[in-house]
Amino acid sequence: GDLFDRERYPWHETVRPADAAQVLYGTGYAQQKIWEHQHPADCNGAKFLTMLHWPIGIGALLHFLGRALSLAMELGRILVLSVEDFDPNPGEPGMPWYDSDL
Repeated sequence: GDLFDRERYPWHETVRPADAAQVLYGTGYAQQKIWEHQHPADCNGAKFLTMLHWPIGIGALLHFLGRALSLAMELGRILVLSVEDFDPNPGEPGMPWYDSDL
C-alpha cells in the first residue's frame, strides 16, 4: 500500500508527484532545480565555480561538494570539478573552490 498519507500531507504536485509514493519529499523537485541550474539552455556568458579535489574520505568529499554546489547556486554560477588537485601547504588555510569566468 501507499505509505504516504496524501490527506495529512497535501504537498504540491511539483514537489511530490502522485506516482511517487515511495520517494522522499522534495527529492524530485530538488534534483530538477539542480539539473536546470547546472545545465543552462545557453552557456554563453556563464560563470563558473570550480571545485578542486584532494584525497579525503567520501563523507568529507560529499560535504564539500554539497557546500560548493550551494555556493555556486547562490552566486548564479555553474559548479565544475577541476582536473587539478587542491594541495595546500601544511597549515595553509583555504577552501577547495575558486571563482572563475573560464
